[in-house]
Amino acid sequence: LRPNKFMIGTRCSNKIEKASRNGVIIASHRIETVPQIDLMQQINYKFDQIEHLYIKASKIPCPFFRRRASDIIDNISLTFRFLLIRHKTIIDPFLGEGMMLDENLLPDCPGCRALGRHISSEQYSKIGAKLKGLEVHEIANLIKYDWGTIHSKTEKKRNSYYITGKLNSRIYRDDCLFDGPDPDMPVRGLRKYLAAASHLFEHSKSYAKIIGDVQYNSDLRYVQVRWEIGGVLMLPWRPKVKPWTGQTIYHLDKNSLIHHHEESWDISVIEAFISTVWPDLAKQIWSLS
Repeated sequence: LRPNKFMIGTRCSNKIEKASRNGVIIASHRIETVPQIDLMQQINYKFDQIEHLYIKASKIPCPFFRRRASDIIDNISLTFRFLLIRHKTIIDPFLGEGMMLDENLLPDCPGCRALGRHISSEQYSKIGAKLKGLEVHEIANLIKYDWGTIHSKTEKKRNSYYITGKLNSRIYRDDCLFDGPDPDMPVRGLRKYLAAASHLFEHSKSYAKIIGDVQYNSDLRYVQVRWEIGGVLMLPWRPKVKPWTGQTIYHLDKNSLIHHHEESWDISVIEAFISTVWPDLAKQIWSLS
């Protein structure tokens, strides 16, 4: 006899006992409760399958369909997680007497998980625990580093995370909200945002730099950066976009981690779109204004 595949949390463990009664074979078995660790292994296996789908989706060449696919997979993961937490009364009986499902053991959605290849390998950004409790001015200095600011003559020149998609993930929450004028925003999840950012600009032909000094407010707990960006977009026709300016405000939570990355532009979304698709037309329109 095999256990029903839909019978989560149970297992047929006893050997099959056969007896002959009037020529009829009778089989008996006993159902045992699976320990919590086994049930969590089953749940984690399902989340691993979702993670595998997310990795496959991240390899879709088209940015539009790549983003749509990752959003769908994230929503599936969030729904699965919600159902497990919402219906704990169904799950708990399979965990054993006096045991309950610990929702803190459930993985986050793929877009909000700890990063992989997008983590910068620089000394200020080594993989490790989140840097909680830093002062606002310390966060400001780390943000400047992510923008490519050189702290010493021995450091190598590098581009901004707006171009490379690499930053110090230890000062961000994994579920940070990235908001701005871009039609693909808002984006929830550090991993998802950086995956998109790393494929937006051609790294060797693009730049992003800070304009002026980095501002911060210790009472309101935010850091503000004005910037300029320009270069070549990684679209099939490789359009070269004229430099434009804007600002980003990094909002900190009670643990001094960035939970909201708020971006604004000094040009309209329409101008940005036309400059990307029809750069010559954009020059004619905005040169007259």
